[in-house]
Amino acid sequence: VIDNISRKYGMYVIAPIQEKEVSSMMKQIPSDRLLIVDRYLKMPKDYSYISQEFEEVTYLKLVELTTQIKKYKRFVLFFKKYSDFPPGILHAFNRYISDYDINGEVVDSYEPNTLTKSTAYFSISDTQLWKVLKDARKMEYRIGSDIGILAHDDNIIKEIAFGGITTISTDFTYIAKKAAHFVKEGKPIQEIVPTYLRQRNSL
Repeated sequence: VIDNISRKYGMYVIAPIQEKEVSSMMKQIPSDRLLIVDRYLKMPKDYSYISQEFEEVTYLKLVELTTQIKKYKRFVLFFKKYSDFPPGILHAFNRYISDYDINGEVVDSYEPNTLTKSTAYFSISDTQLWKVLKDARKMEYRIGSDIGILAHDDNIIKEIAFGGITTISTDFTYIAKKAAHFVKEGKPIQEIVPTYLRQRNSL
């Protein structure tokens, strides 16, 4: 519950889970004191946001990667049920494998020692990604030929690990700068930030 003092004087920058119940909670905060970042929530039109769009952009980036993905016999997405993963990514994956006749599968998480050759793996969670890469090293699988790797959200480790991991990601530094400007100036903003495909050696 947001107390009256915080409601009157606080500034809030919140990265929410995309659930209807969360929207109701956010509406307790005056629109001029709340910035929603990262995940988009349907809110009254006077609320500010700097958000990613997940479904359409993920679908389009997967389409760009079709030649690489079709090098493999199977395409696996790690998507845990009842998690905070963006549902748009799951919808995009299912739509993509249907439209492009890809042998795709959604599994909750990666189980150690189950790595399979001729499979491309798509990981939203870095925890799942590191498990896959650890087993790939142990089993001496070549990333980008024996197995493929695609990850969500870029960082400096993914730039260099195993010759570089292909990612679908927005620019989080840009989001942070925009959020800081909102807190400092208080000027309304409503922006869907770009998402980039960074192709590296892992596919």
